[in-house]
Formats: sequence, C-alpha cells, structure tokens
Amino acid sequence: MGKEGSKQPLDAELAAIVASCDCPYLALALEEVLVAATEQPATPASSLLLPHARPDPLLPLDRVLRRAVAPVLHRRYTAACSTLVTLFLQDLRLEAALARARRLFFMEAGDLMHSFCSQLFPLLEEEGEEAADSSSLTLLLQDCLAGRFPAWAEHCSVERAGPGLQGIHLHLRLNWPLTFVLTQANLATYNAVFQFLAGVKRSLWALQAIRPTRLAELEEEQDLATSSLALPSQDTSLPLAGKQHRLQLLRSWLLYFTTTVHGYFMSRVVHSTELELRAGLGEARDLDMILAVHQEYLDRIHDRCFLHPSAGMLREAVVMVLGLGVELHQATTSSLPIHTRTLLAWEERYVRCHTFLASTLQAMTSRRKLPHLEGLTVALLHSCPS
Repeated sequence: MGKEGSKQPLDAELAAIVASCDCPYLALALEEVLVAATEQPATPASSLLLPHARPDPLLPLDRVLRRAVAPVLHRRYTAACSTLVTLFLQDLRLEAALARARRLFFMEAGDLMHSFCSQLFPLLEEEGEEAADSSSLTLLLQDCLAGRFPAWAEHCSVERAGPGLQGIHLHLRLNWPLTFVLTQANLATYNAVFQFLAGVKRSLWALQAIRPTRLAELEEEQDLATSSLALPSQDTSLPLAGKQHRLQLLRSWLLYFTTTVHGYFMSRVVHSTELELRAGLGEARDLDMILAVHQEYLDRIHDRCFLHPSAGMLREAVVMVLGLGVELHQATTSSLPIHTRTLLAWEERYVRCHTFLASTLQAMTSRRKLPHLEGLTVALLHSCPS
C-alpha cells in the first residue's frame, strides 16, 4: 500500500482549521504539516517542511511568509471586523443602547425626565427626608420612564450617595458585550454630564417656580410687621417699591441667562454632537473605530459642557449664576424678607459672572473657530447688564 493510503485522517478540530483556509494551496500544505505532526510528534519542526517547498536561501524568510500568508490573514481579519461591526450595530443594536443612555443621562426624553426632575428638585430642598433615599428615587425614575419605555425602565436606577445633585448617580444596566462600549468609566462621565445638566434644569425650575407677586408680598408683610410693632425698619437702603422692582428685575435677568444656557447645552451640545456620533458610527469598519467614535463623542460632550479642567473658571461662573436662582427661590419660600444687602450682593455676583463669561467666550471665539459657542457668545454679549 502506497504512502497516500497510509495517511491518517485529521480529527474534526484540525480538519475545521484546514477547511477555513481560503487558499487551496495553503490548505493542502497545512493539512500535510498537521498530518505529519500528528503521526510523528517527536519529529523536528524543520523536517515538517514539504519536500518541494524548500525556502530559497537568497530570499529573506519573513518576506516570503509575509507575501504568502499576509493576504490570507488580511482577508480573515477584514471578515472578522465586518462581523463584529454587524454584531454591535445590528444584532446588539448599539445605537439604540446609546440613545437609551442619552434619554436618561442627557435627558433627551424631555417630558419624562422633566417629570422626574420636577419631583426630584423639591426633595433636594429637604435633605433630611427619608423619602429621598435611593430606593424611592429609583421607583420615581422608573415610574416616569415606564409610560413610554416599559421594556427598559427596570434597567435604570438611582443612587443617592450624598447631599445635593452631586450625590445623585444614575445607573443603567447593560448586557455584555455592550459593556465594551459603555464601560464603567464612560458611565461615570455620563453621570458627570447629567449632574451638570440637572443643575441647569434645577435653576430654571427654581426661577420659574417663583411668583413675581411673592417678592412683593414678602416685603409688604415685613413692612406691616414693623409698623404694627412700632419698630424702626432696619432696611432703609432702598424704598420698598424700588426694592420690589429690583428683585423682579434680577429674577428676569437670571431667567433669561438660565434659559439661554439651557438652550445652548440641550441643542448646540447634546443634539448637534449626537449627529456627529451617528455619522461616525456609520463609517466604522471595526470595533476599535466604534470605541474611538463613541469615546470622541463623549469627550466632546464633556468638554462642551465646560467639565474639562481647562474650562474650570467658565464652569464656576455658570454654576455661580445657577446657584443664584436656587438661592432666590429658597429665599422666597422661607417667608423671611430679603435684605437690601443680600439683594445688592446677588446683583453684583450676577453682573460679574455674566460679564466674565461674555468677554471670555468672545476672546475664545475670536482666536479660533468654535461654531458651537458662537450663538451663546452673541446672546451673552448683547445682554450684558450695565
């Protein structure tokens, strides 16, 4: 019996490796090497070369192997990358998962997250209340989302780890392998953006909750109290009518500023950057490109919300003005009169922050092209308080 008749068949695993080769010549060579290695395990590797395939000593061996094997490996690599892209974008519906994260953390589900925030913000005013713990806030969030997104509302939860908005952390449970894209580090960045945007919405909510007539009522109640007790007023810096007017004017300034900033972040940052993300994912050819596109998108959102360390002064100025809205709201709900000294301090702080932001953004947009900031810059420049 000839040599061909004595050849032992390969087992199923090795036969599958041979069958996966696109090149028939490479498959034949690989089969003979595997058969020889299986029949003679102690044979040196050099003796497993095919007799008619002795390498030319005049040619570098790495160049020969690269020319012979590289095209096959490249085809297999390209096919594997295409399969991964299809898996994430079509089978796992990555874009839907990212849209879910945007609706939650970036509050693109505007009416649902508005309902959640409208109930959250009053609870933050009462730091000692047990009703504002993690469990109750989780139920509140799930109830708000369940009306439109019942399938994934249960995957969302809230953790309250401290006082104020900085202690509120949202959690989104994802299945593997989507966690390759939405990692814990990325979700931490999503939470940082959420806390900042929620701060903007909280200030807007606080200012809208103030009744202009309430500002006048506080001063009139104090004036009646001092008159009935025949006590001299300790706040005579401004007449009552002038003080009421300036309080209402301050509320109007703050409301305009906060509305402008809110529109900038929700449209020029969140919405516009989402369009860039979609375009990038459409051009992705492998998993590394998907990860890079998402990371670039998240970094851009983070930086445009003034959360980068280099934009710390801009962020502090915005946060300071947002804090004025919350302070004014708390003052009107305390049933105590607002002293002229406090009013003047608020006005000075607002003018200083508004002017700093307008001048700084103007300098930034004049030095380099920043189209996302141009609208905000113009709005602040043309509304600087005198």
